[in-house]
Amino acid sequence: MVFSLYMLQDKWDLPGSRLIVRADKRQFFQSIRLLTDGGSLKEDTLYYVPSDLTGISGTLTDDPGSSFIFSQKPAAPDLKRLSGMDHAWVEQEQDLGWLRVFNHLLGIQELYGREDARLSDALYAKDPIQCLVDLLGEVTGNPAYVVDWSFRAVAMDWDPELPYISVHWKNLQERGYFSYQLVSSILQNEEWHAIRRLVRPAVVTSREFSTPFLIHNLRYRGKIQWHLISTELFTKITHGHEDLAELIGGMILEKLSSDPQYLTVEGGFHEHFFRDVISGDLKDTDVIAEQLAPLGWAVDGLYCVAETMGTGDQFYKKVSLYCKQMLGGMSLLYEGRALTVFPLAQAADLEAIRQKLSDLLQKYEGHGALSDPFHGFHDLENYVVQTAQALKIGMERSSSVRLFLYKDYTLHHMFSLCGEKMDLRTACHRALWALREDDLFSHGDQLHTLYAYLRHGRNLVQTAKALDIHRNTLVYRLKKIQESTALDLADADIRFDLLLGFEIMKYLGDFL
Repeated sequence: MVFSLYMLQDKWDLPGSRLIVRADKRQFFQSIRLLTDGGSLKEDTLYYVPSDLTGISGTLTDDPGSSFIFSQKPAAPDLKRLSGMDHAWVEQEQDLGWLRVFNHLLGIQELYGREDARLSDALYAKDPIQCLVDLLGEVTGNPAYVVDWSFRAVAMDWDPELPYISVHWKNLQERGYFSYQLVSSILQNEEWHAIRRLVRPAVVTSREFSTPFLIHNLRYRGKIQWHLISTELFTKITHGHEDLAELIGGMILEKLSSDPQYLTVEGGFHEHFFRDVISGDLKDTDVIAEQLAPLGWAVDGLYCVAETMGTGDQFYKKVSLYCKQMLGGMSLLYEGRALTVFPLAQAADLEAIRQKLSDLLQKYEGHGALSDPFHGFHDLENYVVQTAQALKIGMERSSSVRLFLYKDYTLHHMFSLCGEKMDLRTACHRALWALREDDLFSHGDQLHTLYAYLRHGRNLVQTAKALDIHRNTLVYRLKKIQESTALDLADADIRFDLLLGFEIMKYLGDFL
């Protein structure tokens, strides 16, 4: 395992001495060698200098691939020559002898070599990311975890003996992501911008967390995709911890970038708790209210849900951006479905959303569905079911329509559920089947006449106009229907049974 001067400093435990480090470049080395006069310096090598620089001045260069540890603090002129180079010296209470110090350095190198073997094994283990995170926690003495760019946990210290660091840590353990309330606070202040600018691991003191933490941005294809974090709980985070995070972070990145499940990070910071509400995993209205607060949404507010589908890589991005900027909705991907939740000031807002969403789907040649309006964000799950059913039934029945409304398919949804347990034909009024058989035999139009008459509230003028027949013709047909069925159309219950039967016949495809 490669190591740094700060990593050596962390493990330095030689009695009567301490290691003083001056390392701005933060180099990593592969081996420790004894510096002898006349030898050429090798890259990635740390040289132990048993005396001052007298007699070895020809060997000392500004070679960036090597560095030095001195058995004592160099003299001022030598320190000046070392300016800009990583170096260290051993501060001794009494002379320990250069050989003892050198052997101690080799012992620390061997210790990191054993850690390297453990890390290499973990790199190819069944759950390598988790193993690497666990090892980082062991070496630093602090809990560690990896989250993706939207703060969803990829791997973390699940030690049951580990006390909750804060309410944020508790949420991360229980839900697998940082709360939207926390993320929103970080986004609204300078912490997020400061964190994103970090190139190498650094310690962050945040107003949102109770303890400082070390964070290492893991960049993949030039973009920050994940964060490796170690929380200062049991031991103070040192520069050696930062160097370890960089080394182990590189291994974690290697596995993340080669594992298909981690290559694509989709969605926004709000999506995680939206998904929990939809799946039914989050039902506590107080918690939901806290998460909605940064959005300015009330848990008992008025909402509706839309689901969209289209072709092309940019379809979802374009639709979700429009829905957010123009319609005030928040989009997410849930089990491969593109959903958008819209807050409504009043039920009439639904019509404006319907019109604009229809135009958008027409423009991008997509299809979508819109749920009924509903009160209570906690009830989101049921209305996501509505959009799925409206889209499914609508696509089966009409490919020319761009946006399907659940209210137009409510009965179809109910019939599909009932049809799994009973023969729906038995729920139709028997008079309808008799009229259908008579129409088939005589090429008549009694079924459509009765349907139009009931749909128009038994208004003769409107019914005749809808059927494009004379009023007298309509009266004649209705008289024949009355004679053959003996239906009391003045009875509201009879009319309800007949209209329900017509809808069942349409659903089954039996309505001529």
